Order: sequence, then structure tokens, then C-alpha cells
Amino acid sequence: MSATAAYICAAFADFFAAPLEATDIAALRQDGRLGGLAPVCDCPAGQRARDVLAGLPDATAATSELNAAFCCLFLGAGGPHGNAPPYESAWSGNGRLFQEPTADMAALLATHGLGVAEGCCESPDHLAIELALLAALLTGLEPVAAAALLTRLLGWVPRFATRCADCDTTGFYAALAALLHAFLLDQAALTPSEREMPS
Repeated sequence: MSATAAYICAAFADFFAAPLEATDIAALRQDGRLGGLAPVCDCPAGQRARDVLAGLPDATAATSELNAAFCCLFLGAGGPHGNAPPYESAWSGNGRLFQEPTADMAALLATHGLGVAEGCCESPDHLAIELALLAALLTGLEPVAAAALLTRLLGWVPRFATRCADCDTTGFYAALAALLHAFLLDQAALTPSEREMPS
């Protein structure tokens, strides 16, 4: 994985960390390339996400619709279409939130001198935090640790992406989750030497 992969991981983390601000959505609509995901946005899932953004009438409507989708999918609001918890513990172990995967991720963060930022209300096994750690490992050129975390993510992100596809009424986050899954698979297919190559 390269420095470009670290940048893309960080961009994915931002998309799944919190609802998008109106200014972010306006910029994404104007840019047309999904911001930091531009290097991977030309595949089918990336095109679907871009089509959703372009198809909304204006930035105000886009903000309202996408933020409602984010809350329903990821913040437990649920609704008739269900939700897609962005926590590893929802998809691994006994399926109960904040169990063993949460403790494992807290320990993994601590191993690298990191932790969940003060004031952050998310647990260490949140998708955005795992992706942020992956970005940090790639930036620090720690290919062995990065490969292990990549394998860990691939243990649950595919099911998360499937749930997003089933529950996302806008299609935007479903497309981003599918794009993330494809990106992780592409990175897993690299050889160890390719993972160490800077971009």
C-alpha cells in the first residue's frame, strides 16, 4: 500500500465518521470526484455515489437527504428500512456492541501510541477509527501492521456493505460502502513489496 492508499483510507474515514456538512456536500457536488476518493471514484460504486450527488436538486436538499440517511443508517435512528451499525463488534464475536472487538481495537491503538480522541463519542471499533488507524499505519510505513488491520477490516466490512445496500434509501452510503469494500480487496491483493512502495 502506498501513501496514496493512506490518503484514501483517511478520506473514507471522514465519510463514515459524521454527517457531511452543507459546505462539504456543495464542494463534492462541484468537484464531481468525491473529494479524497477521486483516485478510486471511476469504478461502478464510485460512479453510483457521484450519480446520487449529482441527481439531488441542490446542496440544501442533498444535505437534508444525506444527513437523514446517515442518521438512520449509522446513528441508531433506524426506521422502516433498518440500519447498518458501523462498529466491528456488531459484525464479529457475539454481535453485541462494545464487546471483544472494541477491547481489541483499544489495545491495538495503544500499541501504536494512539487512542480515541478526547471528546470523541465513538468506540475504538468504529469503522472511521479503524480506517484512520490504517491510514496512520500506512503513513508510518508499517506494512505488517497495516496488512493485519486490512485483514481485520475485510472480516466484517463486506457484511456491513451488504447491509448498507439493503437499508440505504439514498444509495449514497451504500455506494461508498461498496467502494470501500472494493478498495480493501484491491489493497489485499497487493504483494508485500507493493505495499511498501511509496506513491
